[in-house]
Amino acid sequence: AYYYDAPSGEPELKQAIRERYKQRSTPINGQHLCITAGCQNALFLALSVICQPGDSVAVESPGFYGVLQLLEQLKLNVVEIPASPVTGIDLTQLELVLKNNKLKACVVTPNFATPTGALMPDENKQKLLELANRHKFTIVEDDIYGELTFTEDVKPLLAYDTQDRVILCGSFSKSLSRDLRLGWIVSKRWQDAIL
Repeated sequence: AYYYDAPSGEPELKQAIRERYKQRSTPINGQHLCITAGCQNALFLALSVICQPGDSVAVESPGFYGVLQLLEQLKLNVVEIPASPVTGIDLTQLELVLKNNKLKACVVTPNFATPTGALMPDENKQKLLELANRHKFTIVEDDIYGELTFTEDVKPLLAYDTQDRVILCGSFSKSLSRDLRLGWIVSKRWQDAIL
């Protein structure tokens, strides 16, 4: 009670989160993990460090209204990409948008997106990362629903990322308690700016 915690958060909590992701075949370096005040705070931090006012950010449509509020608050341009209730964001449409537009980021919920509940197939996750690598934009992954599977373990996009294009944001608010405003953000490339 007499000391401030480290800026990145309590080491024991970070270790527990790392163990949860290890079970989902996604090893995370503790130095790249920072505790936040919920997933919304993590999304805000991610967008704040990678974008400047006026930058364009792709989002799933329909998608989570809180992301739209963050983009408006940060004065970012919204580029809506249609999303399937089965496979998530339409990668063909995203690729068409990328031919004529420079995107700074793409905010996506690949695992059980709200409001559609879509689960992006693994091959689509890999294709999305290929697009991000080719067009040099950052993917802000909202993994808040990642642990809500009943039949199979699902990997976050971060598990497939080889070029540090993904900033993963998560929380316990859907898997443990809606009243627990505790989240995290994971990024190797942007960690110093996030802290």
